[in-house]
Amino acid sequence: MAQRRKFTAEFKAQLVLDLVSGAKSAAELCREHQLNPQLLARWKTEFLERAPLLFEQEAMQSQEQERIAELERVVIDRPGVPLPGSEKEIELSRTRLFAFTACRSSPL
Repeated sequence: MAQRRKFTAEFKAQLVLDLVSGAKSAAELCREHQLNPQLLARWKTEFLERAPLLFEQEAMQSQEQERIAELERVVIDRPGVPLPGSEKEIELSRTRLFAFTACRSSPL
């Protein structure tokens, strides 16, 4: 039995772009790459259905960037509070852990 071919996302996108732009017809692409016409049609449908998601992701990323900037302003505006992952915060965590374990191990 013949093994199925696997196509990369870039390959599929390039073929669909060639098809949509009119650079090549569906018949030309199918002949050139030995594809079933239904397969190319399915790739085109998926491509066109998912195209709007590209712009939604940009909007989501800009919202995330705004949120990160807002949180950074909050952190910067709190002097004396150690930043997560900073040496001061790590040392404070170690001290708390040591105190907690010392309390638990001492007899009552």
